[in-house]
Amino acid sequence: MIRNKAEQKLDLTFHALADSTRREILSLIARNTHTVSELAKPFNMSLAAVSKHLNVLRKAGLIRRSIKGRTHYCSLDTRPLLEAVDVIKHLQEFWEYQFTSLEQFLKHAQQDKPDNTLKKEKDTMTIAPLVLKKRFNAPREQVFAAWSNPEIMKLWFKPNDQWKTTSQNTFKVGGQYQHVMIAEDGTTYNHAGEYKEIIPPRKIVFTWNSEMIKDTLVTIELEEVNGYTELTLTHDLFLSAEEKERHHQGWEGCLQNLSHYLNQ
Repeated sequence: MIRNKAEQKLDLTFHALADSTRREILSLIARNTHTVSELAKPFNMSLAAVSKHLNVLRKAGLIRRSIKGRTHYCSLDTRPLLEAVDVIKHLQEFWEYQFTSLEQFLKHAQQDKPDNTLKKEKDTMTIAPLVLKKRFNAPREQVFAAWSNPEIMKLWFKPNDQWKTTSQNTFKVGGQYQHVMIAEDGTTYNHAGEYKEIIPPRKIVFTWNSEMIKDTLVTIELEEVNGYTELTLTHDLFLSAEEKERHHQGWEGCLQNLSHYLNQ
């Protein structure tokens, strides 16, 4: 199998992190820039041995080396670490979803329902995630703020521009949010959840609950592409195609309102 450059880069990152000495070196330079001589002292090893470890870290892109006179300095580059974290988080979310689906299926199976009913319920647990992509002519930091600042969220976070909204949150991992959408006829739709992952200005993961749906997961990812900000919205753990379709329409409306807000 031919591996692309991104996969080869990840291989180098995980190989570099597999050695305890190299992990300790990264821990040291994460706190402060060090010379090669300074890095050799805590490990009681020669400069040549340390240099070999530093070369592995450099090939993985985890350190930057600079030279002042005859002295070589090493500092940390966190970008490969963030990419590795994304891979691990994706695998974690995938397996958490699989275990949740299995638990729900076994729970229903224990209720001794007819085979055709069990089959129908099992099928609902294999609903593919809803994935939407949209590009915005705005900096990534501005788009990220629109998803994190409740004063901004209430200006656009609604499926219809004629609706009204209120929004409040504690924007940190483990923090809660509450978002209320008020339709033209006065009907209120309450949404609440918890932030599971926050990587400014690249990623936000949060649970999504309402009167219609419980314990679903939304992931917002932001990438800079050719001067634009590309947003990928993934809404997962639907129990029916109907739920997925209703939220598809709702998210489309919200993203359209966000585009109008950013263009202002």
